[in-house]
Amino acid sequence: FLRIKAEVELFHRDMFRIGQQLLRFEEMSQVRPAVPGAGDGTTVLGSPVRGAWGRLALVVGMQSHGSVWVLRRPEEQLGRERGEILFPEDGFVSGGHCKLLTRDGRFFLRDIGSTNGSYLRIKGEGILAQGDLLLLGQQLFKVDLLS
Repeated sequence: FLRIKAEVELFHRDMFRIGQQLLRFEEMSQVRPAVPGAGDGTTVLGSPVRGAWGRLALVVGMQSHGSVWVLRRPEEQLGRERGEILFPEDGFVSGGHCKLLTRDGRFFLRDIGSTNGSYLRIKGEGILAQGDLLLLGQQLFKVDLLS
């Protein structure tokens, strides 16, 4: 996980960390029904999720999640004390920590000056810069390039 320095674009199933929380973003148009159709013409019914652009899942295991939040507002704030999605028991999450945003059909994560930062899971190879912070498990590493 790499600490974000600026607003970063999120894609379906991207994972990020704030405090001790591991979260997975899901683009609502990519989410499949929880109960698949029987294949015999039976229609699966449920409450429609109108106006939702995404959802956020708290990851608690390899293939399982805890709480799930539906994202409807153009900006959804996460924090320990302020926002729509709260983690009041996590002392590593700032009062107002980060925001999830949607603009023009795209999705973004923005840290809003949190003390401990927001970390996006790295996918594939990339270039690290001087001072980048990497979170591996519970260990934080700072990139210090030698000249």
